[in-house]
Amino acid sequence: MSHTLDNIWQEANHTICHGKVDYVRLDKTHHSARFATVLRWQEGVIDDYRVYADISGL
Repeated sequence: MSHTLDNIWQEANHTICHGKVDYVRLDKTHHSARFATVLRWQEGVIDDYRVYADISGL
């Protein structure tokens, strides 16, 4: 699995990442999916981490 980031946004105490994740299945076929990750920071530490991705093709 590898990730490619397209955009990263900072808004107040949140970081939002958007990109693509590439998977190699056990049978060696490939699949790509788009994702978004939302991180919430409190005092320099991530206190909430959410990942949204369509992995239905896996």
